Amino acid sequence: MKLLSNSAIVVMVVLQVVNVVHAQSCSELSKKKCKASTECGYFDDGEDDDECISTNIGKFSIVRDGKKNFAPGKLCTVGGGEDNLAGTVKDKVSMCVVGGGKGNLVKGDTNVVSGGKGNYILKDLEGSTISGGYENQIGSGASFSVITGGLDNYVEPAFTNSARSGTVSGGIGNTVYATGGVVTGGDSNGGISYGGTNAVITGGFGNDAKGIGGVVMGGRMGNANGKFSFAYGNNTYAQNDHSMVIALTDTKPDEEPYGTKPLSSDEDGQFLVYAEQFTFQIGNNVDERLMIKKSNIKNLIDVLNED
Repeated sequence: MKLLSNSAIVVMVVLQVVNVVHAQSCSELSKKKCKASTECGYFDDGEDDDECISTNIGKFSIVRDGKKNFAPGKLCTVGGGEDNLAGTVKDKVSMCVVGGGKGNLVKGDTNVVSGGKGNYILKDLEGSTISGGYENQIGSGASFSVITGGLDNYVEPAFTNSARSGTVSGGIGNTVYATGGVVTGGDSNGGISYGGTNAVITGGFGNDAKGIGGVVMGGRMGNANGKFSFAYGNNTYAQNDHSMVIALTDTKPDEEPYGTKPLSSDEDGQFLVYAEQFTFQIGNNVDERLMIKKSNIKNLIDVLNED
């Protein structure tokens, strides 16, 4: 029995042709198309290199959960939240982290934003942290800096200065512009700039410390502008090097005794204090106090002027 005929056996293999669509590079998309894309995200952080970023995960990086989170840098992590970015493909080392929150952006290397909203750590930085809060920013040139929280606080260089290792602990609208500068809290403190290295403002409102090592110990509108100067109280200006200016009254800038002018030093090494009275005591005997006030200040002046 013949199982096969002499007829040619034709084996037809049908190959299905599938049109492969290559995804367009995110960097080629316009801002509008980028925002509409599910595969790309646009981060407008105010820097010149804002771009549309791919949702591709970087080498050894993780995006654990959330919506439209990105970790294109190496060894980066986004723990959750929405519209967060950890690292970029341009970073040399990366290892950046965004713990969660919304709209947080971390560039550079070994930087962290723990959470909050709209917090930015920009490029060319390392070892910096924003713990939380809202719209806080550590700018390029401020490596090893910290903002622990608050609203609209900044650590970033002024002009060509460095702001390395700057700290803002919290508050609203506080700024550090110089290396080692610290603002612990309050409102609208800062402008630590133009050489205010290692200056400190402990809180208050509208205080500034432009002198190297200058200190403003809270209060309102205090200025430690001289090197290693100190200001405390209301509307005080330690303008000179090694000067100390203290106002121990509730006098407002537009009231007597010194009117609209601030209480200000005018010589290096000057100790200037405005108070209702001065009390001096040596030892623990409170009965042996010397009190100087407006009614007897002339007696002290007369003694000092004696030959």
